[in-house]
Amino acid sequence: MWRGIKCITDYKTRDAQCSKDPFLLEALNKFYARFEDPDTPAPTPPTIRLTPPPGEVPLSVTPAEVRRTLRRINLRKAAGPDNIPRRVLKECADQISELLADIFNVSLIQAAVPTCLKTATIILVPKSSSVTGLNDFWPFAFMPIVTKCFERLVMTHIKATIDVTVDPHQYAYRKNRSTDDAISLFGPHCPHPPGAEGLMFVCSLWTSLPPSTP
Repeated sequence: MWRGIKCITDYKTRDAQCSKDPFLLEALNKFYARFEDPDTPAPTPPTIRLTPPPGEVPLSVTPAEVRRTLRRINLRKAAGPDNIPRRVLKECADQISELLADIFNVSLIQAAVPTCLKTATIILVPKSSSVTGLNDFWPFAFMPIVTKCFERLVMTHIKATIDVTVDPHQYAYRKNRSTDDAISLFGPHCPHPPGAEGLMFVCSLWTSLPPSTP
């Protein structure tokens, strides 16, 4: 069937041209890990932990929250570097939610993330058809699915805390907000409307400004 579809659509595949330089992988590894110095000793954990103010409940997650997050896993995406299938985490949400909740809460209390949850596989995608340097690749990091679930849980708590302090004209990095909202507000007040590119540029600057303070 696929052969017939390729024949009808005149689809032609191109053979990927890989570099024959045996040191390319090592060069890429050093390039993307250049911010880490292997000779620098690991930082020692702080001896004094920040305690929450009186009356404030420390951040924690519940097994029910973990279970809901696991059930929202998209099965169409790839697995992380641990090669744990997404379907396993989603189907076994009831069995592993309490265990993961304990691990997440210990991580939050100790202010430390386990090394296995910080491992990532970097996939390099060329920015253009002609690659002339190491900076001509887009790096895409595939992290463990458990880590992404942990990030989503923490993000929910953070957003619930800071949403009340966000400026009403903040459009970037907000749910159901975009530069279209800024254009609809900014456009009618402009005596000489700029072109589409100029208006988008102004809106991008506007959304990147820090919120106003009283």
